[in-house]
Amino acid sequence: MLRRIFGRLGAATLVVVCLAGFPAMGEPAATPDQFVKTLADRAIEVVNSAELNYDEQVRRLRGLLIEGFDVPLMARFVLGVNWRRATPSQRDEYLKLFEEMIVQTYLRRFREYSGVEFVVDGIKQKVDGDYFVTSTVKRPGEPAFMVDWRVRDAAGGFKIIDVVAENLSMALSQRDDFSSVIQRYGGEVDGLLREMREKIEQAKGTARS
Repeated sequence: MLRRIFGRLGAATLVVVCLAGFPAMGEPAATPDQFVKTLADRAIEVVNSAELNYDEQVRRLRGLLIEGFDVPLMARFVLGVNWRRATPSQRDEYLKLFEEMIVQTYLRRFREYSGVEFVVDGIKQKVDGDYFVTSTVKRPGEPAFMVDWRVRDAAGGFKIIDVVAENLSMALSQRDDFSSVIQRYGGEVDGLLREMREKIEQAKGTARS
């Protein structure tokens, strides 16, 4: 089941990778579309260079998640009602595994794609206080696809809380998959944690090879 979780992000994962590996942003962006565009402009150089080793890729990806994404919020949403059922120790481990899972998934996509062109089209709408920034991703020899970034104006600046590629929400997709894994283990969160640990180790081995 977690093989699907690592693999089905597809286009959404690729787009998030387009934001990987850039330095700190400096002055906060004035608008959510500027926030996304600034990240993308700095990241494209890194994506196309392919000069970073594994450890540096991981370091910069982790910095990206902390700086640009509200990872704790995303992690709690993805776990859904099972967050309330989890023990404090299970929650702590889950948050660490969730972050690592995203890093390893994006790193794998990072190595698979190059030559990506990323264009921010503007702000499509505002829902429940969040902005949806629209963008187009173009890969050589393949059709372009649309991606929406759900951006929240949080304390301290903008944060991405979801990525929607071709109408597929990364957060909702992961939430459905995680729920299925937990149900398969009779409602036990430990079953999900065990599978996450295994898949992360497999992903690390693949990334280093």
